[in-house]
This record gives sequence, structure tokens and C-alpha cells, in this order.
Amino acid sequence: MKVCMVAFSVYALDNRIKRYVAALSEDSLVDIYCIGSDLPSENRTRERKNVRVFDMAAGKLKSDSLVVYLLHFMLFFGRTFFALTRRTLMEGRYDLVHVHNLPDPLVFVALVPKLLGARIILDIHDILPEFYIQKFGTRSGWRYTVLRLIEKISVRFADHVIVANHLWCEKIMARNGLDERKCTTIMNYPNLEIFRYRHRPKKKQLTMVYHGTLSRIHGTDILVEAINLLRQRFPRVRADVYGSFTEAGFERKIRGMIAEYGLEDNFRLLPLLSHELVGDRLQEYCMGVVPKRDGFFSGEAFSTKLLEYMAVGLPVVASRTRIDEYYFTDEDVAFFEPGNARDLAAQIVSLFEDAAGYEQKKEKGLMTAGQFDWNTKKDRYAHVLAGG
Repeated sequence: MKVCMVAFSVYALDNRIKRYVAALSEDSLVDIYCIGSDLPSENRTRERKNVRVFDMAAGKLKSDSLVVYLLHFMLFFGRTFFALTRRTLMEGRYDLVHVHNLPDPLVFVALVPKLLGARIILDIHDILPEFYIQKFGTRSGWRYTVLRLIEKISVRFADHVIVANHLWCEKIMARNGLDERKCTTIMNYPNLEIFRYRHRPKKKQLTMVYHGTLSRIHGTDILVEAINLLRQRFPRVRADVYGSFTEAGFERKIRGMIAEYGLEDNFRLLPLLSHELVGDRLQEYCMGVVPKRDGFFSGEAFSTKLLEYMAVGLPVVASRTRIDEYYFTDEDVAFFEPGNARDLAAQIVSLFEDAAGYEQKKEKGLMTAGQFDWNTKKDRYAHVLAGG
């Protein structure tokens, strides 16, 4: 099978796409059109010989501006459309083109391959209208209507739609009139071969970890405030945050807060690690924290970090949002009120000081993570590839 993957993201850091590539048969030829990576060579994944990665980026994208984002996307779209069309005509058509949002209109880079008979999959990592409204504006007005229309045209152009969680899948089908045979939920399941539990005693020092995107939606500032509160009681408390900022203005804010509170030794901003290295690094901490805000978008956006922390034996403190209560209970997660740094700090202390509760959360988390293993769920992707 000849397969093409397209994503307006950094492939080396996009674990969802990497899992799909690994699930394809060894004799599949896979071309990936994406944004290149700044990861050092020792932090990158070695691909199979039949995987080709093409960097279609037009420089780094790290801006608060919607205009800058759209400019980068249009350049990426144009370059990818031209390269994909040229290879299709010169090297033969693809059997499958798997396009990953954001944004939804990226699926139209596959216009020529579709006309020549390729099957098109649109993979909705994040739901676009809600994402835009929470990040840039309000739900009312023409922008939301336009984004809903773009979504409808995009999902109907595709032959099959994959959605990253069950709440969004139900919403996508309902508001776009899709038959359930055309829409499949495939979550960001953790790979338990990478995120594996190793028995170890509980850490005596209060340390916690977060890895992933750093933004206001993801609640990085809430975690800084919580650490500042915790330091009064635990002077050596430490939060290690492995991630990358998506907005220059927010990065300045976070670094300013760390300096203002004097948290240089308590809140450490560290480079984002590749998927393959994170599992080992998580073993060094006593709990994982997911401090994201609630909202029109984020309240239904599932964070795989919860399952990854559970899989390595870290109890989790997370904001109580609709999506997390859909998949987890209070037995699985120590929930706190979204946006409330004081409650986040209180839940961290409660979890750390309650030895029996800590062990119960750890054991329940290990059981829960085992039910979400990618290696037992990847048959769903094979079913989609087969035309199901």
C-alpha cells in the first residue's frame, strides 16, 4: 500500500501520527508531509527505510497572531498541494491520503489524489470551530458559522473521518449529518511498551511533572501559581515542565511569573522530549499534573498525558472537565476545580500526604491505563484502512 500522511505539525513530536505509521504494514510506502523538527539528532526517532519525511514548513510558527498563523498555513498548504500533486503524477497515485487537522481545510491538499482514485481520511485531532472560538473570539457571529461550514465541507470531502474522542465524534456526526459508518473514534492511546510501570518507592520529595504544549488553555500559569502557594509549606517542591510554547506573549508571561515569585529552582521549564524518551523520564517523579482550563473547546479535549502518567504508576491531579469525567472517576484521578490554583495546590498536598490514597490512585490508574493500550486498540485503524 502506498500511503501519504499530511499534518500541519511537527511529525517528530506528533505521537498520534507516529503510531499510525508504525501500525502500517512493513511493505507500505509512507510519505509524510509535515513541519520539520528542531529536536537534536539523539532525540529523534529512526524511521523505517520505506518512510519518507518531507518538511513543508515556511519557518517557525510561534505567534499570538491569527494573521501570522493563517499566513503560515497558506504557505504550507500551497507547498504541500504542489509537492503532493507532482509526486502523484510522476511516481504514481497513492492508495490512501491520511490528513490530520488542525485546520480542517488541509484535507483539500488531497484533491488531485482523490480525483485519481485515492481514498481520503480526515483525522480530527482537535475540533476546529470550538478551538477557534475559545482561542480567538466568541461563539456568536459569522466566524463561528463560517467555521462550521468549513468543517461540514471538509468532513464530506473525506471518505472517512477519524475523531480523537467519543464526545467529539458524536458532535461531528450530529451536526454534519454523517453516518456512523463514516466516522470512527480513535483516541490518543498510550503505547504501553514505552510508558511501562517499574516498581519504585514513593518519592520523599514533592515533585511533579507535566509534558506537552504550554499555553493559557493548558493552564501553565495556574500551575505556576500553585507551586508558589506550595513553596510556603514545601520549600523544595518542584514542578518539571517539558514542553514548548505556542504563543510568544504567553511565554514571556510565564517566565515573568517565575522570576517575580523567585521560583527558578521550583518551576523548571525544560525542552520537550521525544515520545520515546518521555516514558523513562516520568519515572523520576511522584505525580503527574494536568492543569488545563475548562472551556468551550478545552472542556472536551482529551489529554493523553493522564493515561501516560497512570501507565508508569504516577497518580494524577487534573482539572475536572466534561471529557475527563466521561472517561475517569474520582477513584482514578484527584480532580481540582478548573482554573483554581489554590484548589490545585490543596489536591496535590492531599494526594502527597495520604499514603494509602496515593497507593490506591496509583493501582487504579495502572488498571485504567491497561484498558487504553494502543497495542490492543490499533485494530480499529486497520479496520478503517480496510474500508470499514
